[in-house]
Amino acid sequence: MFETPRLLLRQWKESDFEAFADMNADPEVMRFYDRVLSKQESFEVALRLQRTIAANGHGLWVVELKENATFLGFVGVSDQDFGFSASPIKEIGWRLKRSAWGYGYATEAAREVFDDAKKRFDEIYSVTAKINLKSRAVMERIGLQYRPELDFEHPRVAKLELKEHVVYKNYAN
Repeated sequence: MFETPRLLLRQWKESDFEAFADMNADPEVMRFYDRVLSKQESFEVALRLQRTIAANGHGLWVVELKENATFLGFVGVSDQDFGFSASPIKEIGWRLKRSAWGYGYATEAAREVFDDAKKRFDEIYSVTAKINLKSRAVMERIGLQYRPELDFEHPRVAKLELKEHVVYKNYAN
């Protein structure tokens, strides 16, 4: 669990699943993914995220607004294998519901998670579609460096405009 001045990053609860499904059903939130997720798919993902944190002590944490306990999305570090040269990796990532955009929550939460991850892992990456400029800006704000030599075509992405992915990595390595 992590805490910032405005946010609480915590383990998943079943009461988060509905808000998570609503977020994943929003086409604008899922713009840089192949598709929106069904309610059932979202519930399955939330259960997997909950189990991963319980088993590994790290994962994609729920981001909650402290002032009113509102579900905002998730931020955390996950184990990923995208098939590019550095895989498998520890990847810092986030997804916030649309009403939470523009308030600096992603940067605030990601910075807290990144500070912890630097103590636990030698290398931390972040990966996104090349055209996802807002996520790339968060990556840069938290201190990740663009590594163009690691860019790749995502093997699990079908949409042509999203296939090209960029890779950011912590400065230390």
